[in-house]
Amino acid sequence: VDEKYLAGVARDVEPKAIALLNLSRDQLDRAAETRMLAERWREGLAGSKAVVVANADDPLVVWAASSSPHVIWVAAGQEWKDDAWS
Repeated sequence: VDEKYLAGVARDVEPKAIALLNLSRDQLDRAAETRMLAERWREGLAGSKAVVVANADDPLVVWAASSSPHVIWVAAGQEWKDDAWS
């Protein structure tokens, strides 16, 4: 699912699992700002029953996924650059 529509689709479909890999400036062609997408993710995941598999290396993904009560954190040890900082 495109990042922009994740919260709405997750609400309507009620998935068992959601993978959040990254939120970076490469999404700017579809969204005004990555921070706004992270806010939508955070709000949409707060009431979700889905297990969220989230990239612990991306600060925006960490912030957004932390609203979910069911998170599995994964990391590759990548040091994130300024691109994903809010």
